[in-house]
Amino acid sequence: MTAASARDVAGIVAAHADTPVEQLRPNTRLWHDLRLAGDDFGDVIEELHRAYGVTLRGGLEEYCRTEADLSWAFLWWPFASWTFKREKRYRDLTIAELATAARSGVQVG
Repeated sequence: MTAASARDVAGIVAAHADTPVEQLRPNTRLWHDLRLAGDDFGDVIEELHRAYGVTLRGGLEEYCRTEADLSWAFLWWPFASWTFKREKRYRDLTIAELATAARSGVQVG
């Protein structure tokens, strides 16, 4: 594993979020700001794990919507708009936190 810079981590996040890396800041949150969820969120963590040993503390569902949540919401949206009025609170996860974890190879979150 090589040492990670904040820019390296931001590049990985930007690729999965389909966002220019120049628009990302250290305090950019994966779910709350970029709406990374499900497989895309998981792919970011997996790529950071392979490259820098980053692991996520807790389950994916603590940080963002899962694919099952996204599929259910999409299918039932016309019939159950009330499901969107009670948004679950997800834990913040920033690019800065990911970069720190990538440099030290520890759990994040």
